[in-house]
Amino acid sequence: MNNWVLLVEDNADEALLARRAFASAGLAERLRVAEDGEAACRLLRQEPNTTWPVLILLDWQMTGMDGASVLDELRVLHKDCAGEAVLPIAVLSSSDDPGDIAAAYAAGASSYLRKPVDFDRFVDLVRDLYRYWGNHNVLPSPRERL
Repeated sequence: MNNWVLLVEDNADEALLARRAFASAGLAERLRVAEDGEAACRLLRQEPNTTWPVLILLDWQMTGMDGASVLDELRVLHKDCAGEAVLPIAVLSSSDDPGDIAAAYAAGASSYLRKPVDFDRFVDLVRDLYRYWGNHNVLPSPRERL
């Protein structure tokens, strides 16, 4: 599947809400969900670089492998030919804690998004994110994995 989005979310209710938002935005087939950070890293280690997601939506506060650890791992796995990490990873969180926001950017997040409480706004956010990352953004070709 090309132009897909990976959601890394350890809360089943939040993952279901995101699935519903993607479905309401007409993008259900574009979403894959990893139930935690370990599952996301396992999945992306198995995927050829050419079929990686156009965007990863990452929960920041997860049990086990937290958002910062996932960012570290994925930045190592996906680099362009110059060795720079290019995979867009947006933290999608209900937290508005300034420390979480600063830590996410310091760890290399491409974006920090507050998860809207209103479902219609969440659908709009999903649609806008996909429109940009899936349709308009162009990434450099990743280097061959060793």
